[in-house]
Amino acid sequence: MIQRLQQHALPIVIAVAFYVTGFFAMANLLTLNGRDIVIGLFAGSIGGLTVLITVLVNDWRTGESCDVLT
Repeated sequence: MIQRLQQHALPIVIAVAFYVTGFFAMANLLTLNGRDIVIGLFAGSIGGLTVLITVLVNDWRTGESCDVLT
């Protein structure tokens, strides 16, 4: 599974960097308070983990990687 995550490492890092940058830029423009920022970051992390799990399961089902769940 670690090898599969390493193959997705660059897209993950780019996506996280863009999300965090955009989120804090908009939070600054909208003057969000600390609670709203924490909720937004939590929601983003849940969405990101869901997408990562979906990609890994899809790769496993298509047979691209036999060691995804081991």
